[in-house]
Amino acid sequence: MYRYRKGFVSDAPAVLALADQWANEMITIGYEYTERTQAAYEARVNDYLWVAEYRGRVIGYTCGVVKVSGGPGLIAAGERFLDIQEVYLHPDHRDRGVGHQLLQHQMQEAEAHGVTRAIVGSSNKDWRRTVAFYEALGFHMWAVTLYK
Repeated sequence: MYRYRKGFVSDAPAVLALADQWANEMITIGYEYTERTQAAYEARVNDYLWVAEYRGRVIGYTCGVVKVSGGPGLIAAGERFLDIQEVYLHPDHRDRGVGHQLLQHQMQEAEAHGVTRAIVGSSNKDWRRTVAFYEALGFHMWAVTLYK
C-alpha cells in the first residue's frame, strides 16, 4: 500500500538518491545539471514537498513553490499559483496511479492555502507521455519550447 505525506529534512537521503537515479536515467534533457545536494534539498522543504512511500521507503517525490504572477500572461498579475518544479517516481512504481495521487496531494495542499492555479513544465524526452500524464490531472497545454 502506498502512503503520501509531506516531505521532511530527514527524507533528504532518499529523495537525493531518487534525484540521482532520475539524472542517471537520462529521461529529462538537462536534469543531470541540476544541483542535487543536502542544502538544495533543504531549501525545498515546504508545504509543497510531498513524498510517496511504499513499505516504509520513499519511492517518489514532488516539490513546488507558490509564486505570485507578475502578469501579463496566462495567470493574472498578482494571482498566486503553484509552480510544480520536480516530479519523480521510481520506475518500479510507475503506471500505477502513484504519480497522480502524489500530485493530487500536493495540489490539495495548495488549495487549502487558497492557491487554485498550478503550472508545470517538463523537459522529459518522452513528452507525449508526459503531456498525457498532466492532461489526465486537468492541466492544459500552454506553450511549447523547441531547441536545435
